Amino acid sequence: MEEAIGLVRDTNCDAVVAIGGGTALDIGKSAAIFATQDQGSVSYLRTNLPLRPRNCLLVLVPTTAGSGSEVTSFCTIYVDGIKKSLDDPLVLADYVIADPNLLTHLPPRIAASAALDALCQAIESFWSVRSTWRSRQLAAQALRLTLAHLKTFCSKPTSNDRTAMARAAILAGKAINITRTTAPHAVSYALTSVFGVPHGHACALTLPGFLRYNAMVTDLDVADSRGVRWVRRRIAEIIHMLGATDYEEACLRLHELIRSSGLEPRLSLLGLGSAEIERLLNCGFDLERAGNNPRRLTTDGVREVLTLSL
Repeated sequence: MEEAIGLVRDTNCDAVVAIGGGTALDIGKSAAIFATQDQGSVSYLRTNLPLRPRNCLLVLVPTTAGSGSEVTSFCTIYVDGIKKSLDDPLVLADYVIADPNLLTHLPPRIAASAALDALCQAIESFWSVRSTWRSRQLAAQALRLTLAHLKTFCSKPTSNDRTAMARAAILAGKAINITRTTAPHAVSYALTSVFGVPHGHACALTLPGFLRYNAMVTDLDVADSRGVRWVRRRIAEIIHMLGATDYEEACLRLHELIRSSGLEPRLSLLGLGSAEIERLLNCGFDLERAGNNPRRLTTDGVREVLTLSL
């Protein structure tokens, strides 16, 4: 990222065009905005200093379907192995070129991890404490498209599958741009930085566990100001969209969906056990994303979810 910032600044370019997956797009976004600032990027990431407007166009061209970075006003940057977020309307792209043909030669595991990121974003946005009518509409559309096309997109995709998943990624990205993500994302960053699990896969591994966790919300631990009944209605809608009758069946459907994508549905299949769970807990979880979860997160609650995810 620092190399890209220097290049943008030194050439005084008219535009930054970022082509690639979520990481490439986030590098392009951060380079375009940080090249205009007076202080180093780390200062802004650690202290949330106000940003000056960028002086170049930003064009984003996604080559995966899932991160949604092409339509969000934030990006993820790791500083000394710790996840930081750059979150500002100035980061939003001026133009996006989403061409499903660019997804044609995606390696299956990369396609699957990105697609699972879209799945997680749709569900997390739907139950987020910051959800609105519009965000839930976007999230529901993204979820339905992902459920219908994810399996074939990750194995033998047709042009229709690629178009549908490109659209799902944009819809899910627009949804989380309103709500931000929640518990599965909050825990995923340590899975990625410590154990090298790709981002979308890392989020999906705890998604079934957190669906169960949020479904069991009570008056004592509800974090959404709209109350327990509100949260339970949103969870019920998610369960219905998953084609299930209760949260246990919905969790099984999510495990099967991850398996059908070609990725491991459980932490134990990646070699993680109880010792690794404690190591993850020692790393903590992203408090900002955790704060968007409809049920308050506790260390014991996260431990329970991770144990169920083994």
